Amino acid sequence: MNDSLNKNNASATPLQLNDELKKMYLRYLTTELPLKEAKLAKERIDLFNKEGVINHAPLIEQMPRYKLTHTLEEAKSLLNLNPLFISFLKCGLFTQKKMYKHQFDALKAVCVDNKNLVITTGTGSGKTESFLMPLMHQIINEAQNWQSKKEAGIRALLLYPLNALAEDQMIRLRRSLDSDEARKWYSNNLQSNKITFGRYNGKTPVSGGKVRGKIQELKDYRDSLAIDIASFSSSSVKEKMRYNFSSLDIESSELFDRWSMQDTPPDLLITNYSMLNIMLMRKIEDKMFEQTKAWLQNDPWHKLPNSSQPTRVFQLVIDELHTYRGTPGTEVAYLIRLLLDRLGLTPNSKQFKFLATSASIPDNKKT
Repeated sequence: MNDSLNKNNASATPLQLNDELKKMYLRYLTTELPLKEAKLAKERIDLFNKEGVINHAPLIEQMPRYKLTHTLEEAKSLLNLNPLFISFLKCGLFTQKKMYKHQFDALKAVCVDNKNLVITTGTGSGKTESFLMPLMHQIINEAQNWQSKKEAGIRALLLYPLNALAEDQMIRLRRSLDSDEARKWYSNNLQSNKITFGRYNGKTPVSGGKVRGKIQELKDYRDSLAIDIASFSSSSVKEKMRYNFSSLDIESSELFDRWSMQDTPPDLLITNYSMLNIMLMRKIEDKMFEQTKAWLQNDPWHKLPNSSQPTRVFQLVIDELHTYRGTPGTEVAYLIRLLLDRLGLTPNSKQFKFLATSASIPDNKKT
């Protein structure tokens, strides 16, 4: 039924599609639940045809058409961006032919003007790319100087209010940072180093120390995930669902479990404020913050701080900024200050960059 609906209504308007769906449900009800009495059948049809019984009229909302500006190559020339960064974007992070104006403006604000960033465009406007592109430009500027083994540290912390939003972001990051094209790019440009990422929240296996029972728990978790992935019937389905699951192969740039991230923190760490609060209080995650602090302090910029910009910058991304209001907002603000203090940073440090998104903050200078 769905296939025929898609084929016959590829160019249908919302109102036409609504009418077609209603007719299909009516055909189903009259066929599966027939009535012998014609009068009763007509009364039932009349009842079903009343507004709100089978369905409601569609609510149509007009969305702004965001202005397109430059291609990646044009942006590279206009903003003097790193050519390696442009080639990396083509591995899966940016698939549009042209950037939206606010995406170009975000790149300029962060990469050229060295500003912090709050993106307030609407839903479906490419806000994720608006912060991921400048974030990745900073990391790739550093990455091109990585030696055979890069120095460990969290280069970017992505803070989400809900685990569901973090899960959606993980799909995007897998497609951008762990595609076949990205893996080939690492091999050709980063001396086989990878830009790593990992999700650290209540769903991340496995809590506690490396005792025998926990080691077996992690093994069982990996085996169960491998069985789930192998259960897909065809290669096309496997490819379609690939980025919905963590990759378990050795070439993956995703860190799968807590122990891996505790030993060597990923370049991009995805978590929520509740978990971050716990991490800052527990000894088991100490190494993650100490390595990040050491990575920042080892920036060659410290020897000549007045003559150039730092090459190592800790970037904090806060999604859905408007959700942190009132008491929760105050708590998160203090949490961020504790985090910066733990890393040896201050809010106005040149080694700290703040990036945030919200579709609910009005474009008003008085706000």
